[in-house]
Amino acid sequence: MITIFKNIKIVSVLYFLILILDICIKVNLGDNSFYRYFSKTVLTILLILLFVYNSENILKIKSLFVIAALAFFLIGDIFFIKGSNRVFFGLGMLCFVIGKLFYILKFAHTKDFKLNRLFPILMISLILFLAVMHFILNSLNELYIHVLLYFFVELMVLIFALLRKENVTKKSYIIVFWGAVLAIISDIITGLKTFSIPGFAYEKITIMLFYAISQYFIIRGLVEERNLETINKIN
Repeated sequence: MITIFKNIKIVSVLYFLILILDICIKVNLGDNSFYRYFSKTVLTILLILLFVYNSENILKIKSLFVIAALAFFLIGDIFFIKGSNRVFFGLGMLCFVIGKLFYILKFAHTKDFKLNRLFPILMISLILFLAVMHFILNSLNELYIHVLLYFFVELMVLIFALLRKENVTKKSYIIVFWGAVLAIISDIITGLKTFSIPGFAYEKITIMLFYAISQYFIIRGLVEERNLETINKIN
């Protein structure tokens, strides 16, 4: 059984099959269907197994940050499934913020970085978020601080994903970067759908699709991660 989880291709196929099942349940039975507790839990467990069985030095603290992040995302998913009222929504957002903070801790490196490389993508992201806030601001009410904090942490995830460039292999960097970008797209659609434009951008499909692929890309990229200093020493 363990050898199955060491095979990235098999785990990936299983992951996307379950993702298709989850989207079908969501579209046909609704966001809060009982069956989504199963499908979304299995998705997260597959990501944890993919990471655990295919990463070096899994007991290192930064690897444990990844498992903690996925655990909080799973708890957040459960809150979102439990109901659409604002208490559950706020708790779900809080869990996602904590999960993203663990990703930031994993991505963080002490090496110097160049602000000019960060500026273009951050300006684009900031403009997008300001545009979203313009549409949803009047509907946020007591969730204003939650949403603002969530978007801020999302931007920080993107920043630290960008800062990995000088410390990891190119393949790992690119995959994680696109994972962070897809997460932003998913959150933008979620924000517009929840607070302003119901039915926006085929949200029943796109939110889960972009979210699940973003999580897969991030974990897949972290599995590919190798520190460049270690590689240079070997060479």
